[in-house]
Amino acid sequence: MYIKTILRLLIRIIRQKTYKTLRTIRSKERLLGTIWVEANKVKINNLIDRIGRNEDLFNEAKDFEKKFRIKQKDIIKNLPISGGLKGSSGGGGGNTFILYYIVRYLKPNLVLESGVSAGTSSSAIIQALEKNDNGVLYSSDLPLLLEKKDIGILVPNELRYRWKLFFEGDSINLPIILNQINEINIVYYDSEKSYQAKNFFMEKILINFKPKIIIVDDIDRDYWFRDFVNNNKNIFNYMVVGNTGYLLKKT
Repeated sequence: MYIKTILRLLIRIIRQKTYKTLRTIRSKERLLGTIWVEANKVKINNLIDRIGRNEDLFNEAKDFEKKFRIKQKDIIKNLPISGGLKGSSGGGGGNTFILYYIVRYLKPNLVLESGVSAGTSSSAIIQALEKNDNGVLYSSDLPLLLEKKDIGILVPNELRYRWKLFFEGDSINLPIILNQINEINIVYYDSEKSYQAKNFFMEKILINFKPKIIIVDDIDRDYWFRDFVNNNKNIFNYMVVGNTGYLLKKT
């Protein structure tokens, strides 16, 4: 197990950009979080099998991802986020395929998201909801790198009737959102990366809701995901794919 983890870590260091490696080794918290992720990660097919495999939906999600990536690059090419011009200073979203697949497979009534940026994840979720002909997405964001007008720019205008977007950050947005809804089926968190911010978000949700799936991106930043898993073993199973953690509600 230890040898396998070390090999995974070495492969990661070789493949990723130098600045990411330096950022990791300079932070003990981030280094330990990365090691835990590498020790626990599985392949995406393992996750698909756990959620429920449907080959038609699998192929549909792959096709969606391929076409979406082409449109995404063109739309965000002049924005200061990944996938844009050289010198971009922030992320541009990810997990398009699996988000689309999960939403199509589970057919949720309500999805809650924290962290929108240009709207890669938002668009994948909303387009899957539209394909289901059911459901709404509530999104919480705090514009930092992008101007307010560019938040969610990737979401098709004709599908925004399925979207409720809030701009004041989780500390303000979340109480407002939770007061408006009576269920949460899926949660996607790709917002502030601090341990405290993730704790705040999840504690607020779990007071009254137990979503079927909670997805947390960039869990290699610290030990938050590991600690959450250990503290909620009676509620959730977990899987790690890439840098993303998946919490699956026990039945």
